[in-house]
This record gives sequence, C-alpha cells and structure tokens, in this order.
Amino acid sequence: MPVDLTPAEALGIAALIGGLAGVLITALALGAKRGRAQRGPSAETLLLASRGDGCFAWLAAEGAAGSGSPGLARLFGLAPDKVQVFGAIAFLFPAGQAVALTEAVNRLREQGTPFRMPLETKERPGRFIAEGVVLPERGGHAVWFQRRQDESGEIDGLAAIADAAAAERAHFQNLLDTVPFPIWQRRPDGKLVWVNRAYGLYAGCSAEQAVREGRELETDSGSAQALAARAAIEGDAMTERRQVKLSGELRDVEAIEMPIGHGGDTAGFVRDVTDLVDAEGEIDRLRQLGDELMAGLPVGVAVFGADRRLAAYNPAYAALWRLDRAWLESQPDHGEILDRLAAAGGRFDAVGLADAKRGHLTLHDSARLPADGVDVLTDGMRVAWHAFRRGDGSLVMVHREAAAAVAAGDGGETHALRTRAEALESAERLRQVFLASASTELRTPLTAAIGFAELLLSAYGGPLNSRQQDYVRDILHVTQHLLGMIDDVLGLAGAESGQIELTPSRFALPALLDEVAEAARTRAASRKVWVAIDCPATIGEIVGDRPRLARSFGRLVDLAVDRTPDSERVTLGAARAADEVAIWVADSGPPMTEEAMTRLFEPFARIEGSRGYGVSLALTKALVERHGGQVEATDTTTGGLSVIVRLPASQSSTAGVRMGA
Repeated sequence: MPVDLTPAEALGIAALIGGLAGVLITALALGAKRGRAQRGPSAETLLLASRGDGCFAWLAAEGAAGSGSPGLARLFGLAPDKVQVFGAIAFLFPAGQAVALTEAVNRLREQGTPFRMPLETKERPGRFIAEGVVLPERGGHAVWFQRRQDESGEIDGLAAIADAAAAERAHFQNLLDTVPFPIWQRRPDGKLVWVNRAYGLYAGCSAEQAVREGRELETDSGSAQALAARAAIEGDAMTERRQVKLSGELRDVEAIEMPIGHGGDTAGFVRDVTDLVDAEGEIDRLRQLGDELMAGLPVGVAVFGADRRLAAYNPAYAALWRLDRAWLESQPDHGEILDRLAAAGGRFDAVGLADAKRGHLTLHDSARLPADGVDVLTDGMRVAWHAFRRGDGSLVMVHREAAAAVAAGDGGETHALRTRAEALESAERLRQVFLASASTELRTPLTAAIGFAELLLSAYGGPLNSRQQDYVRDILHVTQHLLGMIDDVLGLAGAESGQIELTPSRFALPALLDEVAEAARTRAASRKVWVAIDCPATIGEIVGDRPRLARSFGRLVDLAVDRTPDSERVTLGAARAADEVAIWVADSGPPMTEEAMTRLFEPFARIEGSRGYGVSLALTKALVERHGGQVEATDTTTGGLSVIVRLPASQSSTAGVRMGA
C-alpha cells in the first residue's frame, strides 16, 4: 500500500540523502590525502575521477584554479576541457543564479561556509542541486552537482522506499509471529504498540486486540511497565522473574526488556521457567530434608571431600567425639581431627591413634567400600563406624557408640549402623537421580526456541536488517544463557553422582587464561570494565580437563564482572608454588559479608551486587575438587572479592583424581 508523504517530508528525506552525499565527498577527499604519499595520479585526479556525478574541487596542494571531474562534463553534456574553469560552469545558469552560485562559492572558499541551492540551466532544460562542502584535511573545497528529478518523481521514489520499508517490517513481524514465546514492543510511556501472535495466544485474544486494549501478561501491569522504564533509563537489558497468566494458567516466567535506539521505546519477551523454578524448589526441599535428616540422626555423620577435609557433619558427630563445633567449621583435615582426639580430648592413646589412622585414612583411597570397623577409646568406650563413598568421590563415615556386646563379637550394633547408613545412601542416590532427570526435561523447549532464533538469523525466510538481527541475537543470547544454566544443573548432578568423566591433558596455563579473559571482555566492554591478566609467561603447564577448567574459570570471571562497577577492572591471575598452582579472580566490587562468602558456592545462592548464579559456581567448586583442588573466597586489599582456585602442581597429583563413576 503506497505511503502518502507531504512535499515537506519528501524534501526532508531528500535533504538527508544529500547530506550523506556530502559525507561521501569528504571521505573521498580524506582518501585522496593518503593517496598522495604514493607515486601515481594526484589526489585531485583520484577525487575527480571517482565521482559518478559532477564535482568541481579546489585542493590547496594543487593550486587555486581547481578542476572539474569527468562526471561533471557528462552531467552538463560538455567536453572535459570545458569544465576546468568554474566560471564556465556558472555561466551555464541564468544570470541571477550564476551570481548567487559564485557568491556562495566565494563564501565557501574564503569563510568555509557550506551551501546547498537549486539551479536550472538556460539553454538545455535541466534542474540541478549544487552543494558546496569543505575538505578539511586537504585544506580545499568542492562543489557537487546532481540532477534533480521533478517533485512528483521524487515523491514517487520516496513512496517506493517507504513501501519497501513497510514490506520489510511486515516480513520481520511475520517471522516473529513464528516464535513460540511472547514478544512485544512498547512506547516510552510503557504502552504496547506491537505484539506477536504468541503474545495474543497467551493473553487469550488476537495480537491486535492485545495492543488495542493494552492487555498485559502480568498479574500486575505496573511491574511490567516499570521494568521497561528501567531498561530505557539504564540503556541495557533488564531481567526479572515474575508470575504471569499464560493461556489462563499462572506460570513463573523470566521477563526481559531491552531499549530500542534512543527514543525511549523498548522491546521484550518472556521465557517460561516454571519447570526450572519447580526443580529449584524441589532441590531446595530435598536438600533441606537431607540436612534435617542428617541433623536429627542419633548417630554421628561426617562427610570428607576429595581433599580429605571435613565438608559436612551433624551435631551428633561433634557430641560423640567431644569436638568444638567452631573448630569443625574450619574444615580440618581428617588426620588433624584424629590428632586432636588424641591430644586435646585424650580419646586415643598412641596405639589407638595409630590404629585409627590406619583404619580411617586408608578409606580415602580404598576401592573396598563400603567398610565397617570399631574404634576402642582410652576410657574403654567402643565406637562402631560404617564408611561408604558418594558419587562425587567424597567419603561418608557414620559413627555410633557400640554396646559391650560388640566386644563379644555380637554384630547387632554394627548391623543397625549399616542399615541406617544404607538408608542415608539411598536417599542421596534418589536425590541425584531426580536432579538428572528433572534437568534433562527442561532442555527440550529451550532447544526449540534457540532453533527458531537461529532460523531467523540464517535469513531462511528473507534477509533481516541490522537492528532486526540485533533483536534476534539478544533472544538467542538469553535462551542460550538459560540452556547453559540447565546444563550446569545437569553438570552438578553428574558431578555429585559420579557420572562426569574428566579428560586430563597437559596444556599451557597462560594460553588458557588469555582465552578466558578475551571471552569475558566482550560482555564487560559494554560497561567499560577491563579484564586484566596477571600471569607470568614462565608459569608453564598444568594437567587437567582443559575445557571444563576453562568454563570454571569463566564462571568466576563472570561473577567478578557482574560485581565490578563501571570503568573499573577485574584481574585474572596465576602463580606457581612448590606443590600447587593458584589461579585467582579479583574484582573491584563492594565488600562481601562473611555469611555471603560462605554461601558463595551453594547452588542457587543469590550474592549481593550480582545476579543469581544458579548452580554454576557450585559446579565450579565440584569440578575443581574432582581435580584434587580447592576453591576459597577472601577479601582483596581494596575491599573487593578474590576467589582462589588451588590445583595440584604435579602431574602425579592430578593423575590420581578419580575420573569416572
């Protein structure tokens, strides 16, 4: 359908086109300056020969006379030698126009005043536009002549351009109508101006009706418009979890609003994360249930990580061994615990301590688990224990004071202890199975959404302009981010259930850190956050699963970038000691409370000053520990946060890590 434009609108667009032409002249002149440094045609010759339309230029380095381009001769139907004097060109126009043109040229050359004027030739009917511009770097000037169409022809041409733009917009909207989740566009006041077909389906009406009636998917329309306003003010995409009605059903969604240009308009879409929220809730419920179960057990339970340090314990364990809980919170080594039982508590004599160390510490590397045993204390008390290994390689020991019958050979107490431990082990296995199966089910709809976005970017249904491509890339980026979160959940479940197989290799650490930093700089550049590297080139090689370590370090850098204020820096560094290699990420963000620091690597923890990280940091910790390493967080000297990964320096240390289930 043709678009009606007023003459003023048509001339305005024509002026814009003319202005762009002036920019091209300037660009050509700047290019000519570079050309003079080489032998061959002069800069003036290159400039004039390159003009398809007519151009007369005065370049300071070529003299004051100036010359016309071959295109100028063709434009006016003259021989090339007839356009080498500007006065001859001015003579082509009526006296009044010739005088006005000459005066405009004088002002251009003497005062640097650009001009634009319509002209008509005397003998051969023709209507032209003359535009005078300054060539700043050449110290020269140029007048560009272009033939004018009649006004009706200009309007028809502009109408055709408008029709093509409208057709392109309609084509892009048709493509967006194929996307299976709601997408919309808002005015600066928050009102809807366009929605796709999926939006209408979820709103229970047509897309046109949703726009006309201003139907929001939100239970509270104010929150939707407030998020759009924040995105427009910040000039960046904003994300928020909400509950909305989709097809009449209340669902948990993640809403994204993005600014469009600089006029205050925004575009947005939602992704349904109900299943993910349900899974997170179920995981939290199972974790809480496990914690409550462990805390309420009348037997002492201790969990030791791959580094042999105490990772978790229940109150009964501390009470049974009469150990200070504050000291246990420092995660002492298993051997240190036994030494303290002999020294401070006096629970073991020298012989008992040697027997306990031989019986307990060898369990960490033993392939013969589960195992049972009895410790005899100095006061004659006997403690029966049952040990088994979890899927993540950690060692669980369950302790209970044994009755005298144990000494007589009655295994009743040991059997009861083993029964309780097996029940605990079964509950843990059930939780891991749930994590793996629930997370897998979440991938299917996201994979479909990513496929649609990639289809749009491939121009399968037709080409997209640059702005449309940016919108689709944003959709693709966000959906891929959510898919990455789900993959992290799967990864954590695999790590905890022993289903992840590491593929160790020897590689150069500086090259790996360079890759991690370069990947982070793309996202950090929008906030002018600089990701610096502090790693000596001589640090050498390490052994580990390179792709998984790269992703782990990348997650830590992402956390640091999110916490760091604009125009500050994040440092990714490394250093080698005698028996370990330390890799750290330090940010310039606000200080973190001790409580937040202890929760940093918990699944789905929310850290102040940053977005939630799902299970990504918990997965990082699990993978580092599978490499025989440790992760710790501490304050920097400037008040920010520093996360340090310590990995074994020798190949033998890493090669000993259990690689499979």
